[in-house]
Amino acid sequence: MNDIDIIFKRLRFDLLRLKDPKLKNWSMNYFESHKKRYEIDIKLIRKYYSNGKIVEIGSIPCHLTYCLKKLHFDFVSVDINPSRAKSFIREHGLNVLKCDIESEKLPFEDNSVDLIIFSETFEHLRINPILTLRDINRILKPRGIIILTTPNIYFFKTFISYMFGKGLNDAYYEFEKLSAIGHMGHIRVYSKKEMLSFLNNAGFQIVKYSAQNYSKMNPMFMFFLRFFPYFCQHQVFICKK
Repeated sequence: MNDIDIIFKRLRFDLLRLKDPKLKNWSMNYFESHKKRYEIDIKLIRKYYSNGKIVEIGSIPCHLTYCLKKLHFDFVSVDINPSRAKSFIREHGLNVLKCDIESEKLPFEDNSVDLIIFSETFEHLRINPILTLRDINRILKPRGIIILTTPNIYFFKTFISYMFGKGLNDAYYEFEKLSAIGHMGHIRVYSKKEMLSFLNNAGFQIVKYSAQNYSKMNPMFMFFLRFFPYFCQHQVFICKK
């Protein structure tokens, strides 16, 4: 068992100890569906991080935050409303700052951060992603790295849903998440071409792009996606300033 597996085992145990049944169920389900993504994120951080400050943008439900703490990285997290997980944050000594990245500047000096994790957060932005990316660029050091992951609009299940007139998600439910869980759901997801336009125009250079699947799928679909990664579930962009 490697160190990531050990930390995941600890995290699962600590999530089961959450006192609020609603929060526990949501957090456990989220962990099981995003576990592979956390593992990939950690491997990418280890690959591209050498030293200095790490900033994680979008912490809740604090699973990756917890893992980074256990792995002894020098990092700070920000979230629109950390109080949603205040007992978990306090119990595990997590450093999560409150910041609405769509209406406030990130609380860091210019050119002060070595690596930024912006994982599965971009698709939740509802005002102006351009301004958010420019502010992220502001705090990143020259040649600093950003790891950005986001769903792919051409994921084959999403693509089929659009073909049959169903759209991405139930829009009402996704907006309702603002009051239900404190942040916007998925109203809009993007293609590789669109994301490259956002990133390039915000001042980032693409280091590497990859397509990923985080969920378990039918082996037939997995075989298909090996040859047609264009239809994979998620996109990973490694960029530098």
